[in-house]
Amino acid sequence: MFEKQESEKYSEEEIKDYIRQIIQKYKIEIILKREMLAFLDQTDFAYKTKKCYAAVWIYFMRELNYKNPTSITNEEIRQYLLKMRKNNCSTSSINNTIRHY
Repeated sequence: MFEKQESEKYSEEEIKDYIRQIIQKYKIEIILKREMLAFLDQTDFAYKTKKCYAAVWIYFMRELNYKNPTSITNEEIRQYLLKMRKNNCSTSSINNTIRHY
């Protein structure tokens, strides 16, 4: 688990750095989800719709490696939707994603 290859092991510093990256992504995801839910709370959407939109947002952000939302391009959104189509996502899932953006 903590080996690069069979005989090459990660240094303690490399393991610490990897753990920091995992924790940072986890925290970013929590922050993004809270911000999206706070935004959605200002709407009159149903509870389930809000949860669905927040989940779509998190899946999208994971796909873009938690890129700053203000720098996401239309092309990245199109590529994500194409990937969903290639992965045989349901039409309703794709439509929910489109409605979200």
